[in-house]
Amino acid sequence: MSNNVANSRRLALTIGVSALALAAAGAAHAGDFIHSDSLLISTTTYEDVVAAAGLVAGVTAIPGGTAVSNGDLNTVWNNASVDASFGVTSPITIEDLSPTNAAAVLSTKTFDTSQIVTSFSSKSELGLNIVQTPTGPVVTFMGYAPGGGGYPTTGAGALDVSNSDTTAYSDPTNPVTMFYGTNYAFNRSVVALNADGSYSITQTLAHGGNNGRGAVLAPNGLYYTVGNSNNGTGTPPALTKSTGLEVVTPGAPNSTMIDPSFKALSGDKAGKSSNFRGLTYYGGNLYFTKGSGSNGIDTVYTVSKPNGQLPTAATASQAKISILPGFPTDPAKPSPDYTQPLLRQPDDALCRRRGRRLGAERRSREMDAVERDLASGLYATGRPDRRHLQCRRLGLRGNNGWPAQPHRRRQQGRDRHALGDDRHNQRVGRQRRRSQ
Repeated sequence: MSNNVANSRRLALTIGVSALALAAAGAAHAGDFIHSDSLLISTTTYEDVVAAAGLVAGVTAIPGGTAVSNGDLNTVWNNASVDASFGVTSPITIEDLSPTNAAAVLSTKTFDTSQIVTSFSSKSELGLNIVQTPTGPVVTFMGYAPGGGGYPTTGAGALDVSNSDTTAYSDPTNPVTMFYGTNYAFNRSVVALNADGSYSITQTLAHGGNNGRGAVLAPNGLYYTVGNSNNGTGTPPALTKSTGLEVVTPGAPNSTMIDPSFKALSGDKAGKSSNFRGLTYYGGNLYFTKGSGSNGIDTVYTVSKPNGQLPTAATASQAKISILPGFPTDPAKPSPDYTQPLLRQPDDALCRRRGRRLGAERRSREMDAVERDLASGLYATGRPDRRHLQCRRLGLRGNNGWPAQPHRRRQQGRDRHALGDDRHNQRVGRQRRRSQ
Protein backbone atom coordinates (compact mmCIF):
# COMPACT_ATOMS: atom_id res chain seq x y z
CA MET A 1 0.00 0.00 0.00
CA SER A 2 1.42 3.42 -0.95
CA ASN A 3 2.25 5.97 1.71
CA ASN A 4 -0.32 8.32 0.20
CA VAL A 5 -3.08 5.80 0.69
CA ALA A 6 -1.78 4.59 4.03
CA ASN A 7 -1.67 8.14 5.35
CA SER A 8 -4.89 9.15 3.71
CA ARG A 9 -7.33 11.07 5.87
CA ARG A 10 -10.88 9.98 5.27
CA LEU A 11 -14.14 11.45 6.33
CA ALA A 12 -17.51 10.04 5.38
CA LEU A 13 -19.90 12.93 4.88
CA THR A 14 -23.55 11.94 5.10
CA ILE A 15 -25.81 14.33 3.26
CA GLY A 16 -28.79 14.67 5.54
CA VAL A 17 -30.83 16.59 3.00
CA SER A 18 -30.22 13.79 0.52
CA ALA A 19 -31.75 11.11 2.68
CA LEU A 20 -34.94 9.67 1.22
CA ALA A 21 -37.37 7.36 2.93
CA LEU A 22 -38.41 4.85 0.30
CA ALA A 23 -41.87 3.35 0.27
CA ALA A 24 -41.73 1.72 -3.14
CA ALA A 25 -44.94 0.37 -4.57
CA GLY A 26 -44.99 -3.42 -4.33
CA ALA A 27 -42.53 -5.71 -2.59
CA ALA A 28 -38.84 -5.40 -3.36
CA HIS A 29 -37.30 -8.28 -5.24
CA ALA A 30 -34.37 -10.23 -3.87
CA GLY A 31 -31.12 -8.70 -5.06
CA ASP A 32 -32.61 -5.24 -5.67
CA PHE A 33 -30.28 -2.39 -4.77
CA ILE A 34 -33.11 -0.08 -3.73
CA HIS A 35 -35.38 -1.75 -1.19
CA SER A 36 -38.88 -0.75 -0.16
CA ASP A 37 -39.37 0.96 3.19
CA SER A 38 -35.68 1.82 3.50
CA LEU A 39 -33.52 4.92 3.80
CA LEU A 40 -31.35 5.91 0.85
CA ILE A 41 -28.44 8.29 1.50
CA SER A 42 -25.56 9.75 -0.49
CA THR A 43 -22.09 9.97 1.02
CA THR A 44 -18.57 10.86 -0.02
CA THR A 45 -15.16 10.26 1.53
CA TYR A 46 -12.24 12.68 1.33
CA GLU A 47 -8.96 11.13 0.19
CA ASP A 48 -5.57 12.76 0.51
CA VAL A 49 -4.29 11.43 -2.82
CA VAL A 50 -2.97 12.59 -6.21
CA ALA A 51 -3.02 16.41 -6.52
CA ALA A 52 -4.29 16.88 -2.96
CA ALA A 53 -1.42 14.74 -1.64
CA GLY A 54 1.02 16.83 -3.66
CA LEU A 55 0.16 20.07 -1.90
CA VAL A 56 3.09 21.55 0.02
CA ALA A 57 2.51 24.65 2.13
CA GLY A 58 4.49 27.61 0.87
CA VAL A 59 5.64 25.75 -2.24
CA THR A 60 2.78 24.46 -4.41
CA ALA A 61 1.29 27.02 -6.78
CA ILE A 62 -2.50 27.13 -6.90
CA PRO A 63 -4.88 29.72 -8.40
CA GLY A 64 -4.43 32.96 -6.51
CA GLY A 65 -0.98 32.22 -5.08
CA THR A 66 0.74 29.49 -3.07
CA ALA A 67 -0.81 26.72 -0.99
CA VAL A 68 -0.95 27.33 2.76
CA SER A 69 -1.55 23.69 3.71
CA ASN A 70 -0.83 20.16 2.58
CA GLY A 71 -3.60 17.65 1.92
CA ASP A 72 -4.35 16.86 5.55
CA LEU A 73 -8.12 16.73 6.12
CA ASN A 74 -8.07 19.14 9.04
CA THR A 75 -6.20 21.95 7.29
CA VAL A 76 -6.42 21.42 3.52
CA TRP A 77 -9.50 23.67 3.30
CA ASN A 78 -7.40 26.63 4.48
CA ASN A 79 -6.18 26.78 0.88
CA ALA A 80 -9.51 28.43 0.06
CA SER A 81 -8.09 31.60 1.61
CA VAL A 82 -5.76 31.75 -1.42
CA ASP A 83 -7.81 29.94 -4.05
CA ALA A 84 -11.47 30.97 -3.89
CA SER A 85 -12.32 28.03 -6.18
CA PHE A 86 -10.60 25.45 -3.99
CA GLY A 87 -12.15 21.99 -3.86
CA VAL A 88 -11.03 18.34 -4.02
CA THR A 89 -12.82 15.60 -5.94
CA SER A 90 -13.91 12.47 -4.10
CA PRO A 91 -15.83 9.25 -4.82
CA ILE A 92 -19.62 8.98 -4.61
CA THR A 93 -21.29 6.26 -2.55
CA ILE A 94 -25.01 5.50 -2.28
CA GLU A 95 -26.18 3.41 0.67
CA ASP A 96 -29.57 1.83 1.36
CA LEU A 97 -30.17 1.57 5.09
CA SER A 98 -32.73 -0.06 7.32
CA PRO A 99 -34.93 2.59 8.95
CA THR A 100 -35.22 0.50 12.11
CA ASN A 101 -31.61 -0.63 12.53
CA ALA A 102 -28.95 2.02 11.96
CA ALA A 103 -26.23 -0.62 11.70
CA ALA A 104 -28.01 -2.54 8.95
CA VAL A 105 -26.71 -1.53 5.51
CA LEU A 106 -29.01 -3.28 3.04
CA SER A 107 -26.88 -2.39 0.02
CA THR A 108 -24.12 0.01 -0.98
CA LYS A 109 -22.63 1.22 -4.24
CA THR A 110 -19.48 3.27 -4.84
CA PHE A 111 -19.20 4.68 -8.34
CA ASP A 112 -16.11 4.37 -10.52
CA THR A 113 -14.21 7.65 -10.12
CA SER A 114 -13.01 7.44 -13.72
CA GLN A 115 -16.66 7.92 -14.73
CA ILE A 116 -18.13 10.28 -12.14
CA VAL A 117 -16.99 12.15 -9.00
CA THR A 118 -18.25 14.76 -6.62
CA SER A 119 -16.32 17.70 -5.15
CA PHE A 120 -15.46 17.90 -1.47
CA SER A 121 -16.44 19.81 0.61
CA SER A 122 -19.45 21.43 -1.11
CA LYS A 123 -21.92 18.63 -1.61
CA SER A 124 -25.05 20.16 -3.05
CA GLU A 125 -24.81 18.05 -6.22
CA LEU A 126 -25.46 14.88 -4.21
CA GLY A 127 -29.08 15.75 -3.47
CA LEU A 128 -31.21 12.72 -4.37
CA ASN A 129 -34.50 12.47 -6.24
CA ILE A 130 -36.41 9.20 -6.62
CA VAL A 131 -39.25 8.45 -9.00
CA GLN A 132 -41.27 5.38 -9.85
CA THR A 133 -41.01 4.13 -13.44
CA PRO A 134 -42.60 1.09 -15.15
CA THR A 135 -39.37 -0.82 -14.45
CA GLY A 136 -39.02 0.26 -10.82
CA PRO A 137 -37.62 3.17 -8.82
CA VAL A 138 -34.89 5.37 -10.32
CA VAL A 139 -32.67 7.67 -8.27
CA THR A 140 -31.03 10.71 -9.86
CA PHE A 141 -28.24 13.04 -8.74
CA MET A 142 -25.38 15.04 -10.28
CA GLY A 143 -21.61 14.83 -10.44
CA TYR A 144 -18.60 15.69 -12.61
CA ALA A 145 -17.59 13.55 -15.58
CA PRO A 146 -14.54 13.61 -17.88
CA GLY A 147 -15.00 15.40 -21.18
CA GLY A 148 -13.36 12.71 -23.33
CA GLY A 149 -10.43 12.96 -25.71
CA GLY A 150 -8.12 15.88 -25.04
CA TYR A 151 -9.58 16.55 -21.59
CA PRO A 152 -8.38 15.30 -18.17
CA THR A 153 -9.72 12.11 -16.66
CA THR A 154 -11.57 12.19 -13.37
CA GLY A 155 -10.51 10.61 -10.11
CA ALA A 156 -10.20 11.34 -6.41
CA GLY A 157 -7.85 14.11 -5.30
CA ALA A 158 -8.19 16.51 -8.28
CA LEU A 159 -8.35 20.22 -7.47
CA ASP A 160 -10.90 22.91 -8.38
CA VAL A 161 -13.03 20.70 -10.64
CA SER A 162 -16.29 22.15 -9.29
CA ASN A 163 -15.36 25.61 -10.60
CA SER A 164 -13.87 24.45 -13.89
CA ASP A 165 -15.50 25.16 -17.24
CA THR A 166 -17.37 22.57 -19.31
CA THR A 167 -16.30 21.29 -22.71
CA ALA A 168 -19.00 23.48 -24.28
CA TYR A 169 -17.31 26.78 -23.46
CA SER A 170 -13.95 27.92 -22.10
CA ASP A 171 -14.22 31.15 -20.13
CA PRO A 172 -10.95 33.13 -20.33
CA THR A 173 -11.91 35.07 -17.18
CA ASN A 174 -12.41 31.96 -15.03
CA PRO A 175 -9.50 31.79 -12.53
CA VAL A 176 -9.47 27.98 -12.80
CA THR A 177 -9.17 28.07 -16.58
CA MET A 178 -6.57 30.84 -16.40
CA PHE A 179 -4.39 28.70 -14.11
CA TYR A 180 -4.88 25.13 -15.39
CA GLY A 181 -5.50 25.86 -19.08
CA THR A 182 -8.43 25.77 -21.49
CA ASN A 183 -8.58 21.96 -21.56
CA TYR A 184 -9.13 21.70 -17.82
CA ALA A 185 -12.87 21.11 -18.28
CA PHE A 186 -15.37 18.68 -16.77
CA ASN A 187 -19.04 18.21 -17.62
CA ARG A 188 -21.77 18.41 -15.00
CA SER A 189 -23.60 15.13 -15.43
CA VAL A 190 -26.80 13.35 -14.41
CA VAL A 191 -26.51 9.90 -12.86
CA ALA A 192 -29.59 7.66 -12.97
CA LEU A 193 -29.33 4.69 -10.60
CA ASN A 194 -31.76 1.83 -11.16
CA ALA A 195 -33.23 -0.51 -8.56
CA ASP A 196 -30.94 -3.37 -9.62
CA GLY A 197 -27.79 -1.25 -9.12
CA SER A 198 -27.16 -0.51 -12.79
CA TYR A 199 -26.78 3.13 -13.77
CA SER A 200 -26.36 5.51 -16.67
CA ILE A 201 -24.57 8.85 -16.97
CA THR A 202 -25.74 11.67 -19.21
CA GLN A 203 -23.35 14.57 -19.55
CA THR A 204 -24.82 18.06 -19.78
CA LEU A 205 -23.30 21.21 -21.25
CA ALA A 206 -24.65 23.40 -18.48
CA HIS A 207 -23.41 25.06 -15.29
CA GLY A 208 -19.93 25.93 -16.56
CA GLY A 209 -17.71 27.48 -13.92
CA ASN A 210 -19.90 26.28 -11.08
CA ASN A 211 -22.14 23.49 -9.81
CA GLY A 212 -24.94 21.37 -11.10
CA ARG A 213 -26.89 20.87 -7.89
CA GLY A 214 -29.79 18.52 -8.50
CA ALA A 215 -31.55 16.41 -11.14
CA VAL A 216 -34.92 14.71 -11.45
CA LEU A 217 -36.38 12.32 -14.01
CA ALA A 218 -39.87 13.44 -15.06
CA PRO A 219 -42.64 11.16 -16.45
CA ASN A 220 -41.96 12.54 -19.95
CA GLY A 221 -38.60 10.76 -19.90
CA LEU A 222 -36.54 13.97 -19.67
CA TYR A 223 -34.14 15.07 -16.96
CA TYR A 224 -34.44 18.49 -15.33
CA THR A 225 -31.41 19.94 -13.56
CA VAL A 226 -30.70 22.99 -11.42
CA GLY A 227 -27.46 24.84 -10.67
CA ASN A 228 -25.58 28.00 -11.53
CA SER A 229 -22.69 29.10 -13.73
CA ASN A 230 -20.03 31.75 -14.30
CA ASN A 231 -16.91 31.72 -12.14
CA GLY A 232 -15.42 34.64 -14.04
CA THR A 233 -16.27 38.21 -14.90
CA GLY A 234 -17.58 37.83 -18.45
CA THR A 235 -21.14 37.66 -19.72
CA PRO A 236 -21.01 35.52 -22.88
CA PRO A 237 -24.39 33.88 -23.64
CA ALA A 238 -22.65 30.51 -24.04
CA LEU A 239 -21.96 30.71 -20.32
CA THR A 240 -24.75 32.80 -18.84
CA LYS A 241 -27.46 30.94 -20.76
CA SER A 242 -26.39 27.59 -19.35
CA THR A 243 -27.55 28.07 -15.80
CA GLY A 244 -30.63 27.86 -13.59
CA LEU A 245 -33.22 25.28 -14.66
CA GLU A 246 -32.18 23.06 -17.59
CA VAL A 247 -33.87 20.30 -19.57
CA VAL A 248 -31.71 17.35 -20.62
CA THR A 249 -32.46 14.44 -22.95
CA PRO A 250 -30.93 11.16 -21.69
CA GLY A 251 -28.04 10.06 -23.87
CA ALA A 252 -25.42 12.22 -25.60
CA PRO A 253 -24.13 15.43 -23.95
CA ASN A 254 -26.85 18.08 -24.19
CA SER A 255 -28.84 20.63 -22.19
CA THR A 256 -31.16 23.56 -22.85
CA MET A 257 -31.82 26.43 -20.44
CA ILE A 258 -35.46 26.96 -19.53
CA ASP A 259 -36.61 30.60 -19.60
CA PRO A 260 -33.20 31.98 -20.66
CA SER A 261 -34.42 35.55 -20.11
CA PHE A 262 -35.10 34.93 -16.41
CA LYS A 263 -33.41 37.30 -13.98
CA ALA A 264 -34.84 37.71 -10.51
CA LEU A 265 -33.36 41.17 -9.96
CA SER A 266 -31.69 43.73 -12.16
CA GLY A 267 -28.03 44.12 -11.27
CA ASP A 268 -27.51 40.44 -10.44
CA LYS A 269 -24.33 38.84 -11.71
CA ALA A 270 -25.02 36.95 -14.93
CA GLY A 271 -25.49 33.25 -14.22
CA LYS A 272 -26.07 33.76 -10.49
CA SER A 273 -29.60 35.15 -10.27
CA SER A 274 -30.90 31.61 -10.87
CA ASN A 275 -28.58 29.81 -8.46
CA PHE A 276 -31.18 27.13 -7.80
CA ARG A 277 -30.44 24.19 -5.47
CA GLY A 278 -33.37 22.02 -4.45
CA LEU A 279 -35.53 20.43 -7.15
CA THR A 280 -38.54 18.11 -7.19
CA TYR A 281 -41.40 16.97 -9.39
CA TYR A 282 -44.85 16.78 -7.81
CA GLY A 283 -48.39 16.69 -9.14
CA GLY A 284 -47.35 17.35 -12.72
CA ASN A 285 -45.19 20.39 -11.89
CA LEU A 286 -41.56 21.22 -11.19
CA TYR A 287 -40.64 23.06 -7.99
CA PHE A 288 -37.18 24.34 -7.14
CA THR A 289 -35.53 26.57 -4.57
CA LYS A 290 -32.76 29.09 -4.11
CA GLY A 291 -31.25 29.51 -0.68
CA SER A 292 -27.71 30.90 -0.90
CA GLY A 293 -25.55 33.52 -2.54
CA SER A 294 -25.98 37.29 -2.65
CA ASN A 295 -27.85 37.45 -5.96
CA GLY A 296 -31.50 36.86 -6.77
CA ILE A 297 -34.26 35.96 -4.32
CA ASP A 298 -34.07 33.06 -1.88
CA THR A 299 -37.47 31.42 -2.21
CA VAL A 300 -39.48 28.65 -3.91
CA TYR A 301 -40.04 28.73 -7.68
CA THR A 302 -42.06 26.90 -10.28
CA VAL A 303 -42.17 27.02 -14.08
CA SER A 304 -45.07 27.28 -16.52
CA LYS A 305 -46.00 24.46 -18.89
CA PRO A 306 -46.20 25.49 -22.56
CA ASN A 307 -49.19 23.81 -24.21
CA GLY A 308 -49.98 22.19 -20.87
CA GLN A 309 -46.77 20.11 -20.89
CA LEU A 310 -43.48 20.30 -19.03
CA PRO A 311 -40.87 22.27 -21.01
CA THR A 312 -38.83 20.42 -23.59
CA ALA A 313 -35.78 21.55 -25.54
CA ALA A 314 -38.16 22.87 -28.20
CA THR A 315 -40.37 24.83 -25.77
CA ALA A 316 -37.79 25.82 -23.13
CA SER A 317 -37.72 29.45 -24.24
CA GLN A 318 -41.53 29.70 -24.01
CA ALA A 319 -41.71 28.56 -20.38
CA LYS A 320 -41.63 31.18 -17.63
CA ILE A 321 -40.12 30.84 -14.17
CA SER A 322 -41.97 32.52 -11.30
CA ILE A 323 -42.05 32.60 -7.51
CA LEU A 324 -44.64 30.29 -6.04
CA PRO A 325 -47.46 32.44 -4.60
CA GLY A 326 -47.15 33.03 -0.88
CA PHE A 327 -43.37 32.56 -0.68
CA PRO A 328 -40.78 35.30 0.03
CA THR A 329 -39.98 37.95 -2.56
CA ASP A 330 -37.24 39.81 -0.66
CA PRO A 331 -33.80 40.16 -2.31
CA ALA A 332 -31.09 37.86 -1.00
CA LYS A 333 -28.66 40.77 -0.88
CA PRO A 334 -29.44 43.12 2.03
CA SER A 335 -29.70 46.85 1.51
CA PRO A 336 -26.65 49.00 2.34
CA ASP A 337 -25.91 49.44 6.02
CA TYR A 338 -25.81 53.14 6.91
CA THR A 339 -23.83 53.55 10.11
CA GLN A 340 -24.96 56.14 12.62
CA PRO A 341 -22.55 56.66 15.53
CA LEU A 342 -23.72 58.25 18.77
CA LEU A 343 -24.44 61.56 16.98
CA ARG A 344 -22.21 63.55 19.36
CA GLN A 345 -20.85 65.62 16.47
CA PRO A 346 -22.90 67.18 13.65
CA ASP A 347 -20.77 65.58 10.94
CA ASP A 348 -21.49 62.13 12.38
CA ALA A 349 -25.17 62.29 11.45
CA LEU A 350 -25.35 59.21 9.25
CA CYS A 351 -28.35 56.99 8.84
CA ARG A 352 -28.23 53.42 10.05
CA ARG A 353 -30.65 50.68 9.11
CA ARG A 354 -30.82 47.34 10.88
CA GLY A 355 -33.59 44.85 11.47
CA ARG A 356 -36.40 46.66 9.65
CA ARG A 357 -37.49 45.95 6.10
CA LEU A 358 -39.26 48.50 3.96
CA GLY A 359 -40.93 48.04 0.62
CA ALA A 360 -38.19 47.54 -1.98
CA GLU A 361 -39.25 50.50 -4.12
CA ARG A 362 -39.61 52.88 -1.19
CA ARG A 363 -36.34 51.73 0.37
CA SER A 364 -34.48 52.18 -2.88
CA ARG A 365 -35.87 55.70 -3.34
CA GLU A 366 -35.05 56.81 0.19
CA MET A 367 -31.60 55.21 0.25
CA ASP A 368 -30.68 56.86 -3.04
CA ALA A 369 -31.56 60.22 -1.53
CA VAL A 370 -29.52 59.49 1.61
CA GLU A 371 -26.52 58.42 -0.45
CA ARG A 372 -26.67 61.61 -2.50
CA ASP A 373 -26.76 63.73 0.63
CA LEU A 374 -23.89 61.83 2.22
CA ALA A 375 -21.78 62.21 -0.92
CA SER A 376 -22.46 65.97 -1.07
CA GLY A 377 -21.37 66.47 2.55
CA LEU A 378 -24.82 67.68 3.58
CA TYR A 379 -24.48 66.21 7.06
CA ALA A 380 -21.35 68.25 7.76
CA THR A 381 -23.43 71.46 7.90
CA GLY A 382 -24.27 71.12 11.59
CA ARG A 383 -28.03 71.56 11.14
CA PRO A 384 -30.82 69.06 11.87
CA ASP A 385 -31.51 68.49 8.21
CA ARG A 386 -34.84 67.11 7.06
CA ARG A 387 -33.05 64.03 5.66
CA HIS A 388 -32.10 62.98 9.16
CA LEU A 389 -35.70 63.35 10.26
CA GLN A 390 -36.77 61.41 7.21
CA CYS A 391 -34.37 58.61 8.13
CA ARG A 392 -35.86 58.63 11.61
CA ARG A 393 -39.39 58.27 10.24
CA LEU A 394 -38.24 55.27 8.20
CA GLY A 395 -36.82 53.55 11.26
CA LEU A 396 -33.24 54.13 10.04
CA ARG A 397 -32.06 55.81 13.20
CA GLY A 398 -31.29 55.08 16.81
CA ASN A 399 -27.92 54.66 18.48
CA ASN A 400 -28.12 50.87 18.31
CA GLY A 401 -29.43 50.81 14.76
CA TRP A 402 -32.94 49.57 15.61
CA PRO A 403 -36.20 51.49 15.08
CA ALA A 404 -37.16 53.90 17.83
CA GLN A 405 -39.22 52.62 20.75
CA PRO A 406 -42.47 54.33 21.94
CA HIS A 407 -40.70 57.20 23.81
CA ARG A 408 -40.51 59.11 20.54
CA ARG A 409 -40.76 62.72 21.80
CA ARG A 410 -38.02 62.27 24.38
CA GLN A 411 -35.75 60.51 21.86
CA GLN A 412 -36.34 63.31 19.35
CA GLY A 413 -35.15 65.78 21.94
CA ARG A 414 -31.93 63.83 22.45
CA ASP A 415 -31.33 63.57 18.71
CA ARG A 416 -31.90 67.25 18.15
CA HIS A 417 -29.61 68.13 21.05
CA ALA A 418 -26.91 65.97 19.46
CA LEU A 419 -27.39 67.85 16.22
CA GLY A 420 -26.98 71.24 17.89
CA ASP A 421 -30.58 72.52 17.93
CA ASP A 422 -30.27 74.45 21.19
CA ARG A 423 -33.53 76.31 20.64
CA HIS A 424 -35.45 73.07 20.70
CA ASN A 425 -33.80 72.02 23.95
CA GLN A 426 -34.48 75.41 25.53
CA ARG A 427 -38.13 74.99 24.58
CA VAL A 428 -38.21 71.49 26.12
CA GLY A 429 -36.60 72.90 29.26
CA ARG A 430 -39.24 75.66 29.59
CA GLN A 431 -42.01 73.09 29.17
CA ARG A 432 -40.53 70.97 31.94
CA ARG A 433 -40.21 73.95 34.32
CA ARG A 434 -43.84 74.94 33.70
CA SER A 435 -45.01 71.43 34.46
CA GLN A 436 -43.21 71.26 37.82
